[in-house]
Amino acid sequence: MISASACFPVRSTALGATGFRCVAAARARRAPLAGALAAATLLSVFGCRAPDGRERRGGASIADRPSPVTTIAAAAPSLHPKLRIETTAGTFDAELNADKAPLTVMNFLDYVEAGFYNGTVFHRITKDSMIQGGAYTRDLDRKRIGLRPPIDSEAGRGLVNDRWSIGMVRRPRMPNSAQAEFYVNIATNPMLDAADDGRGYAVFGHVVDGFSAIRRIHDAPVAAHPEYAAGRSAVVPVDPVEIRGIEVLVPLDRTAAEARASEWHRPVEEQVAELVARLERETANTAVRTESGLIYVDRTVGDGGVPVPGDSVEVYYRGTFLDGYEFESSTDRSVTLPLDSLVAGWQEGLRSMQEGGKRVMILPPDLAYGSGGIPGRIPAYATLVFEVELLQIP
Repeated sequence: MISASACFPVRSTALGATGFRCVAAARARRAPLAGALAAATLLSVFGCRAPDGRERRGGASIADRPSPVTTIAAAAPSLHPKLRIETTAGTFDAELNADKAPLTVMNFLDYVEAGFYNGTVFHRITKDSMIQGGAYTRDLDRKRIGLRPPIDSEAGRGLVNDRWSIGMVRRPRMPNSAQAEFYVNIATNPMLDAADDGRGYAVFGHVVDGFSAIRRIHDAPVAAHPEYAAGRSAVVPVDPVEIRGIEVLVPLDRTAAEARASEWHRPVEEQVAELVARLERETANTAVRTESGLIYVDRTVGDGGVPVPGDSVEVYYRGTFLDGYEFESSTDRSVTLPLDSLVAGWQEGLRSMQEGGKRVMILPPDLAYGSGGIPGRIPAYATLVFEVELLQIP
């Protein structure tokens, strides 16, 4: 919480196209919450050890097998696929749950099948809490080639952050921002089911064998590293713990997973239509759809002046995603903003408002933050909802 500054929906050349500008102002409410994932992960090893220290299965080391991603064909596809993950600290097995987290499981397996995780490390160990990996190389360079678009959060669908569970890392205050990075809980961590920013972290599987490997990862000596968290956190293993390869033991029934995903997730257009219908019922006003794609519904029609280019506007506002999750607001203190500095959807919506009016505006991505989003706050291609009250034109 920063009492002397707040972030507003303005364009920012520093962010490439658009962004939130943090300005000092007595009337500003608050800066966006920030924080780091506090997760806990413990994975473990199973099986006998070869003379070279590697885990052996059927007399052969996993590292000796020809492919780091192998599907055992005899196993029938399932909504509960199983994986074997070989690391430099040992091998462990995991079972994923595509019944409760279908998008997350499909996303994770897409990375597995592309070999994305091979050569990445467990870069963050929080003692008695979690191990975290899948995003950095041995040199602590974040792996970017091969990253897929972020996925919708599947937190709160019946899977919780208990001991040995596996979950997806996402950005603070950005529930729909998970990509490849994951964590394993070493202990039960209920705070991850009800995170400080109001949305939990999505669990999508559990470790089912090889717990001694997880313990070895967890017990590895750690220190600060200049390439991670600016060297402020003593959480990075001194000797890198690398993922050597991942085998698919039981394949995913992707058809069934896609069917489950369609039950959980609805297209943006459907969500917008539902929101518009609800607002029309609540206000008894008809939604206006402009040529640009902006949609707005007036709660109260004002009777004062209308802002024009070059004006500033004093407003209350609240910004949410389509699911109602709030990412920014200024509802207890007003803010004054230059109209020309705001994103296109705000400019268009405010130019047809009168002082004293209250309006809900639905901004498609190209009228908000587009393909870039706002790092740490707004995911790419996000449709946003703003409730705005135009107090006056100073």
